Amino acid sequence: MIIQTEYELTSIHEYERKTRTWDYKFCFLPHRCFETGKLLWLEYAYRGYKTRRYDAQIIDNYMWMCSEEFIILRLMDKV
Repeated sequence: MIIQTEYELTSIHEYERKTRTWDYKFCFLPHRCFETGKLLWLEYAYRGYKTRRYDAQIIDNYMWMCSEEFIILRLMDKV
């Protein structure tokens, strides 16, 4: 699926990466990297979160990304 924003076509993955707030956090529990599928556990990684509202519920949606992949995507201006 492709989303059109500001005269530019972007994919769902790129839209999800760009609309999140990213923090550098320590993973106490195991998580999977959104881009590579690498297991992130007991190490520092980037956590992206987005708060969504469904009717009366407010849901926080988290996504994790390994440091190497996040830095590469940040340099390419995709995050």
